[in-house]
Amino acid sequence: GEYGYETYKRRFGWWQACVRAGLMPSRRRPLSHTEADQFFEAAIDQQIADYQVIGLMTMLTGITPTILTELSKSWITVRSQGDVVITVPDHLTASGEEWTFEVPNGWTDSNGQKHDTELSGLLKWYLNREEAIDYHDTATERIIYRIADDAELQERAQIQRHGVGTVPQVRPGDLRVTGGIQMARNGAPAHRIRRHLGLRHTNWAAKVEDFFIWNWVHENEFTHPDFEPPNGGYIDP
Repeated sequence: GEYGYETYKRRFGWWQACVRAGLMPSRRRPLSHTEADQFFEAAIDQQIADYQVIGLMTMLTGITPTILTELSKSWITVRSQGDVVITVPDHLTASGEEWTFEVPNGWTDSNGQKHDTELSGLLKWYLNREEAIDYHDTATERIIYRIADDAELQERAQIQRHGVGTVPQVRPGDLRVTGGIQMARNGAPAHRIRRHLGLRHTNWAAKVEDFFIWNWVHENEFTHPDFEPPNGGYIDP
Protein backbone atom coordinates (compact mmCIF):
# COMPACT_ATOMS: atom_id res chain seq x y z
CA GLY A 1 0.00 0.00 0.00
CA GLU A 2 0.88 3.67 0.10
CA TYR A 3 2.17 3.65 3.70
CA GLY A 4 4.65 1.58 5.68
CA TYR A 5 4.00 -1.27 8.12
CA GLU A 6 4.59 0.85 11.22
CA THR A 7 2.11 3.49 10.04
CA TYR A 8 -0.70 0.94 9.81
CA LYS A 9 0.33 -0.70 13.08
CA ARG A 10 0.31 2.66 14.90
CA ARG A 11 -2.94 3.90 13.41
CA PHE A 12 -5.11 0.78 13.54
CA GLY A 13 -3.23 -2.06 15.18
CA TRP A 14 -1.90 -4.64 12.73
CA TRP A 15 -4.76 -7.15 13.13
CA GLN A 16 -7.46 -4.54 12.50
CA ALA A 17 -5.51 -3.04 9.58
CA CYS A 18 -5.39 -6.47 7.89
CA VAL A 19 -9.10 -7.05 8.43
CA ARG A 20 -10.13 -3.58 7.21
CA ALA A 21 -8.10 -4.22 4.06
CA GLY A 22 -10.00 -7.45 3.50
CA LEU A 23 -6.89 -9.53 4.23
CA MET A 24 -6.62 -12.53 6.55
CA PRO A 25 -4.39 -11.93 9.59
CA SER A 26 -1.75 -14.57 10.28
CA ARG A 27 -2.50 -14.57 14.03
CA ARG A 28 -5.89 -14.62 15.70
CA ARG A 29 -7.16 -16.09 12.44
CA PRO A 30 -10.90 -16.72 12.94
CA LEU A 31 -12.70 -19.82 11.81
CA SER A 32 -15.44 -19.16 9.30
CA HIS A 33 -18.98 -19.57 10.58
CA THR A 34 -19.29 -23.04 9.04
CA GLU A 35 -15.80 -24.05 10.25
CA ALA A 36 -16.81 -22.99 13.74
CA ASP A 37 -19.87 -25.26 13.50
CA GLN A 38 -17.64 -28.15 12.46
CA PHE A 39 -15.15 -27.57 15.28
CA PHE A 40 -17.96 -27.24 17.83
CA GLU A 41 -19.52 -30.54 16.76
CA ALA A 42 -16.14 -32.30 16.71
CA ALA A 43 -15.38 -31.06 20.24
CA ILE A 44 -18.71 -32.36 21.56
CA ASP A 45 -18.16 -35.70 19.78
CA GLN A 46 -14.80 -36.36 21.48
CA GLN A 47 -14.82 -39.68 23.32
CA ILE A 48 -12.63 -38.42 26.16
CA ALA A 49 -14.36 -35.94 28.49
CA ASP A 50 -11.11 -34.05 29.13
CA TYR A 51 -10.84 -33.36 25.39
CA GLN A 52 -14.44 -32.11 25.31
CA VAL A 53 -13.76 -29.71 28.20
CA ILE A 54 -10.54 -28.39 26.62
CA GLY A 55 -12.06 -27.91 23.16
CA LEU A 56 -15.24 -26.23 24.38
CA MET A 57 -13.60 -24.10 27.09
CA THR A 58 -11.04 -22.80 24.59
CA MET A 59 -13.68 -22.06 21.96
CA LEU A 60 -16.50 -20.73 24.13
CA THR A 61 -14.64 -18.77 26.82
CA GLY A 62 -11.59 -16.53 27.06
CA ILE A 63 -9.66 -18.96 29.22
CA THR A 64 -6.08 -19.43 28.01
CA PRO A 65 -4.23 -22.78 27.91
CA THR A 66 -1.98 -21.60 30.76
CA ILE A 67 -4.96 -20.81 33.00
CA LEU A 68 -6.75 -23.99 31.94
CA THR A 69 -3.89 -26.10 33.28
CA GLU A 70 -4.70 -24.66 36.73
CA LEU A 71 -8.43 -25.42 36.56
CA SER A 72 -9.75 -26.24 40.03
CA LYS A 73 -13.09 -27.34 41.44
CA SER A 74 -12.97 -24.28 43.68
CA TRP A 75 -13.41 -22.06 40.59
CA ILE A 76 -16.78 -23.59 39.69
CA THR A 77 -20.08 -22.34 41.10
CA VAL A 78 -23.46 -23.79 40.15
CA ARG A 79 -26.24 -21.24 40.65
CA SER A 80 -29.71 -22.18 41.82
CA GLN A 81 -31.08 -22.02 38.26
CA GLY A 82 -28.37 -24.42 37.09
CA ASP A 83 -26.07 -21.92 35.38
CA VAL A 84 -22.35 -22.48 35.86
CA VAL A 85 -20.00 -19.62 36.76
CA ILE A 86 -16.20 -19.72 36.61
CA THR A 87 -14.06 -17.52 38.89
CA VAL A 88 -10.37 -17.41 37.99
CA PRO A 89 -8.36 -16.45 41.12
CA ASP A 90 -6.52 -13.14 41.18
CA HIS A 91 -3.02 -14.66 41.30
CA LEU A 92 -3.57 -16.10 37.79
CA THR A 93 -4.88 -12.95 36.10
CA ALA A 94 -2.91 -10.15 34.48
CA SER A 95 -5.12 -7.59 36.25
CA GLY A 96 -4.41 -8.98 39.72
CA GLU A 97 -8.18 -9.21 40.25
CA GLU A 98 -10.59 -12.15 40.19
CA TRP A 99 -12.14 -12.82 36.80
CA THR A 100 -15.71 -14.14 36.88
CA PHE A 101 -17.84 -15.13 33.90
CA GLU A 102 -20.80 -17.35 33.11
CA VAL A 103 -20.32 -20.47 31.03
CA PRO A 104 -22.43 -20.23 27.84
CA ASN A 105 -25.24 -22.75 27.47
CA GLY A 106 -26.02 -22.10 23.81
CA TRP A 107 -24.24 -22.05 20.46
CA THR A 108 -25.94 -20.51 17.40
CA ASP A 109 -24.85 -22.26 14.23
CA SER A 110 -24.45 -20.81 10.73
CA ASN A 111 -28.10 -21.65 9.96
CA GLY A 112 -29.34 -19.68 12.98
CA GLN A 113 -30.21 -22.78 15.01
CA LYS A 114 -29.26 -22.87 18.69
CA HIS A 115 -27.58 -25.90 20.26
CA ASP A 116 -26.73 -26.84 23.83
CA THR A 117 -23.00 -26.38 24.36
CA GLU A 118 -23.01 -29.24 26.91
CA LEU A 119 -20.20 -27.37 28.68
CA SER A 120 -22.21 -26.68 31.85
CA GLY A 121 -22.96 -30.39 32.18
CA LEU A 122 -19.32 -31.31 31.65
CA LEU A 123 -18.18 -28.88 34.35
CA LYS A 124 -20.81 -30.22 36.77
CA TRP A 125 -19.47 -33.71 36.05
CA TYR A 126 -15.96 -32.45 36.72
CA LEU A 127 -17.11 -30.81 39.96
CA ASN A 128 -18.58 -34.09 41.22
CA ARG A 129 -15.57 -36.26 40.46
CA GLU A 130 -13.76 -37.68 43.46
CA GLU A 131 -10.44 -36.47 42.07
CA ALA A 132 -9.66 -33.38 40.02
CA ILE A 133 -8.44 -33.90 36.48
CA ASP A 134 -4.75 -33.12 36.17
CA TYR A 135 -4.59 -30.82 33.17
CA HIS A 136 -0.86 -30.31 33.69
CA ASP A 137 -0.31 -33.57 31.82
CA THR A 138 -2.56 -32.52 28.97
CA ALA A 139 -1.08 -30.78 25.94
CA THR A 140 -3.91 -28.36 25.20
CA GLU A 141 -2.74 -27.31 21.75
CA ARG A 142 -2.21 -30.92 20.68
CA ILE A 143 -5.79 -31.73 21.68
CA ILE A 144 -7.11 -28.68 19.79
CA TYR A 145 -5.23 -29.84 16.69
CA ARG A 146 -6.77 -33.30 17.07
CA ILE A 147 -10.26 -31.82 17.31
CA ALA A 148 -9.58 -29.61 14.27
CA ASP A 149 -8.46 -32.72 12.37
CA ASP A 150 -11.65 -34.55 13.34
CA ALA A 151 -13.60 -31.49 12.17
CA GLU A 152 -12.02 -31.88 8.69
CA LEU A 153 -11.26 -28.19 8.27
CA GLN A 154 -9.71 -28.59 4.84
CA GLU A 155 -9.81 -24.88 3.98
CA ARG A 156 -7.37 -24.09 6.80
CA ALA A 157 -3.61 -24.24 6.27
CA GLN A 158 -2.41 -27.80 6.92
CA ILE A 159 0.64 -28.14 9.20
CA GLN A 160 2.75 -30.92 10.70
CA ARG A 161 2.62 -31.41 14.46
CA HIS A 162 4.68 -33.97 16.39
CA GLY A 163 2.53 -36.77 17.75
CA VAL A 164 -0.50 -35.66 15.74
CA GLY A 165 0.53 -35.61 12.06
CA THR A 166 -0.76 -33.27 9.36
CA VAL A 167 -3.62 -31.24 10.81
CA PRO A 168 -5.53 -27.99 10.14
CA GLN A 169 -3.88 -25.02 11.83
CA VAL A 170 -6.26 -23.98 14.60
CA ARG A 171 -4.64 -22.34 17.62
CA PRO A 172 -6.16 -21.28 20.96
CA GLY A 173 -6.01 -17.61 19.91
CA ASP A 174 -7.90 -18.48 16.71
CA LEU A 175 -10.66 -20.04 18.77
CA ARG A 176 -10.85 -17.13 21.22
CA VAL A 177 -11.29 -14.58 18.45
CA THR A 178 -13.86 -16.87 16.81
CA GLY A 179 -15.82 -16.90 20.07
CA GLY A 180 -15.68 -13.11 20.32
CA ILE A 181 -16.92 -12.73 16.75
CA GLN A 182 -19.77 -15.14 17.49
CA MET A 183 -20.81 -13.16 20.59
CA ALA A 184 -20.70 -9.90 18.62
CA ARG A 185 -22.72 -11.48 15.80
CA ASN A 186 -25.35 -12.56 18.34
CA GLY A 187 -25.61 -9.00 19.68
CA ALA A 188 -23.96 -9.51 23.08
CA PRO A 189 -23.15 -6.13 24.73
CA ALA A 190 -19.54 -4.95 24.52
CA HIS A 191 -19.07 -5.09 28.31
CA ARG A 192 -20.22 -8.71 28.40
CA ILE A 193 -17.88 -9.74 25.57
CA ARG A 194 -15.01 -7.94 27.31
CA ARG A 195 -15.69 -9.70 30.62
CA HIS A 196 -16.42 -13.11 29.09
CA LEU A 197 -13.19 -13.18 27.08
CA GLY A 198 -11.13 -11.70 29.91
CA LEU A 199 -9.61 -8.99 27.72
CA ARG A 200 -8.40 -7.06 30.78
CA HIS A 201 -7.49 -10.14 32.78
CA THR A 202 -5.31 -11.94 30.24
CA ASN A 203 -3.25 -9.20 28.55
CA TRP A 204 -4.73 -10.29 25.22
CA ALA A 205 -4.02 -8.00 22.28
CA ALA A 206 -7.63 -8.17 21.06
CA LYS A 207 -10.22 -5.43 21.56
CA VAL A 208 -14.00 -5.73 21.43
CA GLU A 209 -13.96 -3.37 18.44
CA ASP A 210 -11.93 -6.00 16.55
CA PHE A 211 -14.88 -8.40 16.63
CA PHE A 212 -17.27 -5.70 15.42
CA ILE A 213 -14.84 -4.74 12.64
CA TRP A 214 -14.57 -8.37 11.53
CA ASN A 215 -18.33 -8.73 11.25
CA TRP A 216 -18.65 -5.35 9.55
CA VAL A 217 -16.14 -6.36 6.85
CA HIS A 218 -17.10 -10.02 6.46
CA GLU A 219 -20.81 -10.03 7.32
CA ASN A 220 -22.09 -7.46 4.79
CA GLU A 221 -21.48 -4.37 6.92
CA PHE A 222 -23.09 -5.94 9.98
CA THR A 223 -23.92 -3.38 12.66
CA HIS A 224 -24.08 -3.65 16.45
CA PRO A 225 -25.62 -1.23 18.96
CA ASP A 226 -22.20 -0.66 20.57
CA PHE A 227 -20.36 -0.19 17.26
CA GLU A 228 -19.79 2.94 15.22
CA PRO A 229 -18.47 2.04 11.73
CA PRO A 230 -15.03 3.59 11.20
CA ASN A 231 -14.58 6.82 9.29
CA GLY A 232 -13.03 6.14 5.91
CA GLY A 233 -14.44 2.60 5.79
CA TYR A 234 -12.20 -0.03 4.28
CA ILE A 235 -8.47 0.23 3.66
CA ASP A 236 -7.28 -0.23 0.09
CA PRO A 237 -5.14 -3.40 0.23
